[in-house]
Amino acid sequence: MAASFQRYCGWRSSATPGGELSSQGNPIEVLVCVCGYPVETTGMRCLPPEERKTFQRSLERSRRYREAVEPENVADSLRAAFAERSEVETTAQQVAQLHGIIEGIIKDSDPTARTGSG
Repeated sequence: MAASFQRYCGWRSSATPGGELSSQGNPIEVLVCVCGYPVETTGMRCLPPEERKTFQRSLERSRRYREAVEPENVADSLRAAFAERSEVETTAQQVAQLHGIIEGIIKDSDPTARTGSG
């Protein structure tokens, strides 16, 4: 399917949402896959080279943003940043074991604990 892309410039002041934007030039017609990604920039052959590069950079930034906010990628980044419940439980058990070992060492090194005098 074909999509029409328009370049906007924000130079006006306006109280309405989007009112500060003004379209520049003619829209660019590009084929877009049903998944939402542009097909190789087929409709851009008639654009000047610099405008074509600018549009391609915009498409690339848009693609990177979409990938970054995809729920699957967000979940992966959260999994990498946080511990799972099983990891927390294992760590808590290990801390409890270490606490018992330290208490034993302290008790063994305390002279009053050995003699029973206080």
